[in-house]
Amino acid sequence: MRARDNSALLMSFQAALLDGGVFAVFQPIVTPISRLLVGFEVLARWQDPVMGLVSPAEFIPMADEAGLLDAMLAAQLRQSFEAARDWPGTFFLGFNVSPTQLRNASVAEIFRIEAERAGFPFGRIHVEITETAIFSDDAEAHAVLEQLTDMGFHVALDDFGTGHSSLSWLQTMPFTKIKIDLSFVRTMLDDPHTRKIVAAVIGLGQNLGMPVVAEGVETEAQERLLARLGCDLAQGYLFGAGLPAADVPAKALAIFQQGALSTLEALSPERRAAQLDALYGSSGLSIAFINPDMQLVRVGEALAGRLGLGTHELRGRPIADLLPGIVPVLSQMQASPTAARDVVTFECAMPAGGTDLVWVQGVTNELDEIMGYSIVGIDITQRKQTEALLRESAEHYRHTVELMPHMPWTADATGQLLYLSPQHTMLQHAPLDALQGGGWLDQVHPDDFEQVEATWNRAITHQLDIDEELRLRQTDGSYRWFWVFAQPRRDNEGHVLRWYGITQDIDCYKRPGAQPVEG
Repeated sequence: MRARDNSALLMSFQAALLDGGVFAVFQPIVTPISRLLVGFEVLARWQDPVMGLVSPAEFIPMADEAGLLDAMLAAQLRQSFEAARDWPGTFFLGFNVSPTQLRNASVAEIFRIEAERAGFPFGRIHVEITETAIFSDDAEAHAVLEQLTDMGFHVALDDFGTGHSSLSWLQTMPFTKIKIDLSFVRTMLDDPHTRKIVAAVIGLGQNLGMPVVAEGVETEAQERLLARLGCDLAQGYLFGAGLPAADVPAKALAIFQQGALSTLEALSPERRAAQLDALYGSSGLSIAFINPDMQLVRVGEALAGRLGLGTHELRGRPIADLLPGIVPVLSQMQASPTAARDVVTFECAMPAGGTDLVWVQGVTNELDEIMGYSIVGIDITQRKQTEALLRESAEHYRHTVELMPHMPWTADATGQLLYLSPQHTMLQHAPLDALQGGGWLDQVHPDDFEQVEATWNRAITHQLDIDEELRLRQTDGSYRWFWVFAQPRRDNEGHVLRWYGITQDIDCYKRPGAQPVEG
């Protein structure tokens, strides 16, 4: 850009301050991924009728040198409050204050006067201060910041990490919000070191109870990473450039759903560590973390106890030496990055005896790269023993029932057979599915069929007990006499749920000279 005549430029700027040529634009600040509109950063722009749009990098230093920043700030506040007070929502407005203004005790009064004049709530006004502004005069800066917070304004530390003694300012100054400089956001995807710095700043804000805003977000990949790191807020061209006040309702308020920063405390690194300590100390869960080299990094007390070693003794030990049953699963997960992201569940024999039900899942970093594997196990030894006993008991019961003269069966409320003892199929030489439903009627002797069918239908219709003698066809084609008895099982309202019955071979009693059967 060609150098402009400073005196002519200054005169034009002074005129613009008076006639509205210097105006405010509003850049959205949203929550990552959910994109709830929480606030705006208000920025100054200068549209000159001859020069066009003049860069802030050109006119702000000039206004600072000429002592016009307070006048520009007052005009910016007046325009912003008058426009925004009628917009729906409870969003905040953020304004930048320069190092020069921070040495001026009247800057807090400028905010107070303009906010009161427009009736804009003090609690929705955020004053953004750069670290360099504080470094220029610590005592005066602290006094001005105290004035602002005492009046009810919020104060944000802008461009965090680019100045001097960032952590000491957070300790000594009354800040309520941190803004990560865009230089970190732009490089965090490609530079692991920068990514760790961003994660550390976000964690610092969570531990201090301060919302963190990431500046300069331009891509969805940056947005996803910030969300995964737990960043509260984001701003940048991905969500929109600065909008003139007239465009905000249609291009911001109508596009983004409005919201407020949650009052719930985020799960900070400190709380995450405490939560993990509680899990690893649990006596009910066997927990471990394994690095990509298949070495134990951390082992919970329960698993260490089952392995017969102390937790510190296990650190660094190969998992293959301690739990060989897990190795095939881990090897398969290592060979397939996709499988490593799934939860794999299996039963694993423990070296000292017993069985654990184990869950294994790959653990990824912010870029979805595998960092290791998480193992969680529950001792199911007693359950396995109980299952074995139940299977043995069930088999014993089945054999006992099959040896009994009574052959059990069940039917649904409409009379369709659901279960028949296997003895039926052996005696009648018919598969079970052929006898279920109403198929058993096909095995009834023709002379008995009409009476049996009528008795059956009458019992089903009127919910009566069934007590009937009939002949059923056998494997060799002959017929034998059987006694059938059944009763309905009802619910609390008297409706039939199931029919439970027995069948008994009474052929020997029906022969000439035999004693009659008693039901």
